[in-house]
Amino acid sequence: MSALFKASDIVSSAILIEENGYKFYRQVSADSRFYELKELTEFLAKEEKAHSEAFKKILKNLPPAEMMEAYPGEYQLYLKALAGDNIFTASKDPAGLARSFKKAEEIIDFGIGIEKDSIIFYEGLKETILKGELSIIEELISQERNHLLKLLQIKPNRTKA
Repeated sequence: MSALFKASDIVSSAILIEENGYKFYRQVSADSRFYELKELTEFLAKEEKAHSEAFKKILKNLPPAEMMEAYPGEYQLYLKALAGDNIFTASKDPAGLARSFKKAEEIIDFGIGIEKDSIIFYEGLKETILKGELSIIEELISQERNHLLKLLQIKPNRTKA
């Protein structure tokens, strides 16, 4: 497969994904009736916000992608669609999910699934960028793996009670 994206494309999408995650967890926290879930989803929202900020720092050091557009704003819409249709979306219905989560373990399992999906998403995109920029995508994957490990570490502590 030939290179379709620059690393800056993927990092821009990663920022949108993290921002969607932040909004999602904040919404779940706001709609939850259980203190333990509010506390946990606030923590998860902060983690997503921290990822977003880390990815913004990475993006700051990358040259901007230059794309030919068929119409003004086409490329930005494409990046939003790429981020919006993967990992976190409005279709995940935060309000409905907030009502469905009854235990901390459920939201942790949900978060673990999201992190795994993120890793798979970025792994799949590695073949679509210039070889010289692979280290940037590896950094995104590393950050997601660290977040996954953090969730796996807190899961046993939360589910023993």
